[in-house]
Amino acid sequence: MPSRKQIEATARGMIEIMFPVSDTGAKFEGGGPSLRGALWLLLGATVAVGGVVALRVLVSGRLGYAILGWNLMLAWVPLLLALAANRQHRASAGSNWRFLGLSALWLLFFPNAPYIFTDLVHLNTWFRGHYWIDLAMISMTALTGFVLGFLSLFLMQSIVSSRHGWKAGWVFVITVSGLAGLGVYLGRFLRWNSWDAALHPFGISRDVFNLAAHPMAHARHLEFQAAFGMFLLLGYMVLYAMTQLAPSPGAATGIGGPRGLPQRNRDSD
Repeated sequence: MPSRKQIEATARGMIEIMFPVSDTGAKFEGGGPSLRGALWLLLGATVAVGGVVALRVLVSGRLGYAILGWNLMLAWVPLLLALAANRQHRASAGSNWRFLGLSALWLLFFPNAPYIFTDLVHLNTWFRGHYWIDLAMISMTALTGFVLGFLSLFLMQSIVSSRHGWKAGWVFVITVSGLAGLGVYLGRFLRWNSWDAALHPFGISRDVFNLAAHPMAHARHLEFQAAFGMFLLLGYMVLYAMTQLAPSPGAATGIGGPRGLPQRNRDSD
C-alpha cells in the first residue's frame, strides 16, 4: 500500500496540475484562508469520512454503506468543474464554448453535492442496533458534500457577479437552488443520474415534462422540490454569511456579491 506521504504528494500534484497557484492561491475576504487551503481542508475531510465509511463496511460486512463514499466522490465533480470554469473565465475576455460547456456540466452535476442528505432514508434499512452511529456517519458525509457544493456555487456566483453585478449573482443562486431541488428529486425518486442527461435525454425530458404539465397530480413531489430548494438556499446563505465575518481594512459592508476571489473586473452595481 502507498504511504501517507505518497498519497499527499499525489494529491498535491493533481491540484497543482489542474489548478495552478494563480487559480487557487487567492485569498478570501479579510486575508483569510486561501482557496487552495479550503481545497486541502475539504480533501482532508473527504479522506476522513471515507475512512469512517470504510471502517463501517469492514465492521458490519455490508457493502451497501460504500454508496456513501461514491456519492461523496460525485460531490467533488461540481467543485472541480467550477474551478475549471473560474479559470476559463479569468483567461478569456468573454464567454466562449469552453466556459459555457463547463458551466453547463457544473449545473448538471451540482445536485450531486446536496443529494447525500437524502441518504438519510437508508436509516430505515441499514439500522441494526447502531442507529446513532449510522446517523452520524451519513450526516458527516452529507455535510462534507454540502460544503463542497457551497464552494462550487460560491465560485460560480462570483463569476456571475463580476460580469453582471451582485444582484444577478443572487438571482443566479436562487435559480440554481430551485433547479437543484428538481435534480435531487429526479435522482432520489425517479433514479436518474447526471450522466443520464446524455445517455437517456428523452426519458428525463419526458419525466420533467410530466411534472410541469400535471403539477396537481405530482403535488407531493413538487412540495419536496420546493422544500429541498429552500433548504439549499438557506444553507447557502448561512455559509455565505461566514465568508463575510472578516472585514478587510476600508471594505464597505453590505450584501453584495462574493468578495476576495480572483475576478477579471468588479461590478459594484
